[in-house]
Amino acid sequence: MRSLAGLVRPGGAVAIGEGGLEMRCLPWDVGVGRPGLEQRLLAARGEWFAGMRAGLPGSVAMPYGWPRALREAGLDDVESFGALIDHPVPGSELLREYVVHRIGWLAESAGDRLDADDRATVAALIDPDGPDFLGRRDDLYLFGAKAIHCGRLP
Repeated sequence: MRSLAGLVRPGGAVAIGEGGLEMRCLPWDVGVGRPGLEQRLLAARGEWFAGMRAGLPGSVAMPYGWPRALREAGLDDVESFGALIDHPVPGSELLREYVVHRIGWLAESAGDRLDADDRATVAALIDPDGPDFLGRRDDLYLFGAKAIHCGRLP
């Protein structure tokens, strides 16, 4: 954090967006494969992220929150707030495109952490020429929350 704060000009700000309530976009049962696909995708991505983070050179656990880290990096006026993201059903065309991209990205991040059935389900859901293509559904949404932590360099 100190290195990042060192890149900021006096009066400039640093903002960190942290996961809160994981973004959700699919019904529990999409009608293909086993119900609960999105939950399994999120769990597998969480495993991937933990492994990636542990493998970063110099990665250390932070037994305190971002507000303290920002203050210890020399930032003032540290604040935190939550942001709710809520795009209800029926989603727009742009939202459907985003959901297709997101599900593909989650599956790619998860890699071999997903079983063959879930990989086949994702392939069917993101295939624009297939009968199960997510982009033609009217029950997609986007719902989640993020925590934003920010501070200003004096």
